[in-house]
Amino acid sequence: MDRKCVNAPKVSVIVPVFNVKPYLKDCLDSILGQTLTDIEVLCGDGGSTDGSLELLREYECRDPRVSVLSKPGSGYGQSVNDCARRARGKYIGIVESDDLIKADMYELLYEEAERKNLDWVRGDIYFYFAPPGKKPVLRYEKIIIGNFYGKVLDPQKDFRPYRSRLRTWSGLYRRSFLEANGITHNETPGAAYQDVGFYLKTLYHARRVAFVRKGLYMWRQDNPASSSHFESASLVEKAFREWDLDREYLRSCQGLSAQAVSGFYYREFLSLLWALDRADGEVRERAGAAIRQRVEQNQQDGRYSRPFFSAREWRQLKRFLKTGETMDVRRKIHLWIRRLIIKSRSFL
Repeated sequence: MDRKCVNAPKVSVIVPVFNVKPYLKDCLDSILGQTLTDIEVLCGDGGSTDGSLELLREYECRDPRVSVLSKPGSGYGQSVNDCARRARGKYIGIVESDDLIKADMYELLYEEAERKNLDWVRGDIYFYFAPPGKKPVLRYEKIIIGNFYGKVLDPQKDFRPYRSRLRTWSGLYRRSFLEANGITHNETPGAAYQDVGFYLKTLYHARRVAFVRKGLYMWRQDNPASSSHFESASLVEKAFREWDLDREYLRSCQGLSAQAVSGFYYREFLSLLWALDRADGEVRERAGAAIRQRVEQNQQDGRYSRPFFSAREWRQLKRFLKTGETMDVRRKIHLWIRRLIIKSRSFL
């Protein structure tokens, strides 16, 4: 097939890649096997040395829909941004290179976005475990809690979209919407937290968004090199750095609503506590003190808007301010068990 035949695709799929060869074939096959065939796949390689780049080149030669951009030293954010600048699709999707997607993901999301004239749309996900030689295990997760699926929501008036889970890769984004509002990823080194800023910007500027109640994206949990498995000091450091950048963006934007400001501080609180829960020892002690100081200042400044918080989250905020504890005993036990399950499945 002549590459020129793929002219104005409906969807541009961006795949940031760095040393993920054991998982890359499954990822690309799930994208190229979409029931929506009118797509382009832009793979941004950050200088892989494990054979990932060579595998990308093979796919590029076999399928005219695949294009490879190789820039050694580029991090996650820069790779995504470079690919987005070359994208020609009406919508943009992002798939992380160790994950997979269901065959009908982009057809379903594209039709929903077109039918409802959406700025963006996101679907539910699966936690994906694939022990060697065993059948993959999937665990379903809703993208948002509540009866909001299928409804068109306006984040400028409705706080509920801010309560959706931070799963930026589970959706489609109208390219003209992203470009008109200058929505990009932070280009900091590494591959952690750059999607936080992107997530917030899509909420700050969108007027029409929706959620689809169907599991479409499979988020791999057993890749030991995943950013979610970074050692605790690195994870906390990256969290602070990215949230500081996102605060600078918030302050630099003229005309953002009070809703956007409240949404920022709500998401920052939950994210920093998430990072703290994955720290231990001296790192946790230092990070806990710094985060508590920040939360106390935000509380004194009236930054936390009660409607954004569920009853449990509001109790969590009050508990953290009073004791420095991030969760109750029951949730501590749940997190501990989940860590053991993930660790055990990684070595099966």
